[in-house]
Amino acid sequence: MREKIDEIIEFLKSELAEDCSYYSGKVFGSMSSYPDDDVVKVFTEFIEKNAGDANIFAGTAKIENKVINLLGTFFNNPTAGGNCVSGGSEANVVGLWAARNFFKERKNLAFLNGEYEIIAPETRHTSIAKAADILNLKLVEVPVNKDFEVEAKIVEEKISEKTIAIVGIAGNTVYGAIDNIEDLSLIALNNNCWLHVDAAFGGFAIPFLKNPPRFDFIFEGVKSLVADPHKNLGSPIPNGCILFRDLDHSKHIIHHLPYFSGKKTENRTIIGTKSGAAIIATYYLLNFKGIDWLKKRMKSAFENKDYLKQRLEKLGFEIFGKAQLNVLAAKPPDSIRKRRNELFKKGWRIGKYGDLWRFVVMPTISRENINELISVLEENC
Repeated sequence: MREKIDEIIEFLKSELAEDCSYYSGKVFGSMSSYPDDDVVKVFTEFIEKNAGDANIFAGTAKIENKVINLLGTFFNNPTAGGNCVSGGSEANVVGLWAARNFFKERKNLAFLNGEYEIIAPETRHTSIAKAADILNLKLVEVPVNKDFEVEAKIVEEKISEKTIAIVGIAGNTVYGAIDNIEDLSLIALNNNCWLHVDAAFGGFAIPFLKNPPRFDFIFEGVKSLVADPHKNLGSPIPNGCILFRDLDHSKHIIHHLPYFSGKKTENRTIIGTKSGAAIIATYYLLNFKGIDWLKKRMKSAFENKDYLKQRLEKLGFEIFGKAQLNVLAAKPPDSIRKRRNELFKKGWRIGKYGDLWRFVVMPTISRENINELISVLEENC
């Protein structure tokens, strides 16, 4: 049987031959990467765990609570409530779902007719638009400034009695831009409005900048915050986290699962079954490898980002935005732009947004990987 499995695995590898591998060092267009070997060991050891069933996996449920407690402290709110979910997309939907239902309860509304609104930067993640669609809400997009940060004054101008929530981004997907969450918090408080912070990418990166802007629960207006362990923290996919200022802010999305234990088992997420192994791996990273380890990890990523930025500029790339985080939006010179298909055929995966190329320098990207990329870009220049 073992020989048969080995044959099948080889067959599956051939079926997946078109896939790229993070291990190649050629993937510069993804905000995920491979986990370290020790994390893989933890993940595989507990592969059977279903964090969606606390009746069978009570210990896993407790580990999930510990993860939320650790993250609450990390994001300046030790009493935060929340859950681990499948990733930033689900976390954004859950956060805005809670905002909508909180609004309905506060306004004593039985039904929302599609006229109610979410205000978000035009640079928002696709999942914000998905959330608006799913929740039957209108998405009001606000322009950004030259650094791709949302114009807070325009956000305030757009607020109306129909506004359910404001979205701020702490680590934009394309530019790495960080919105002024302090300004958005004041606007939210002054207008009795929910502020949701999408820090899926930036949550585990921003605190380790040399002069980090504040973006979390330190500001009273922030009611929910998203951070993805399977991005910069290095947890295995799938794992994202949604945090609320307190559990009261998510009580209006509770659904009960009576078929597990006969009791009223609470669920505050979209999915039921979810990877306990990913949650346990995240706990391992936060509690045992720790914040000092993460600081060193991100220091390396930032240094490599700066190095890549310098090398790209020498090749004639134009960098957009402040380029604070480990993601670069760059416009290539024509001589290189025309070679994009050639780079693709050679296995390089670089993001593209309009005329811009998007380089994500994950902590697993090495200086050698960057030098190899630059050597390829320099060919025929």
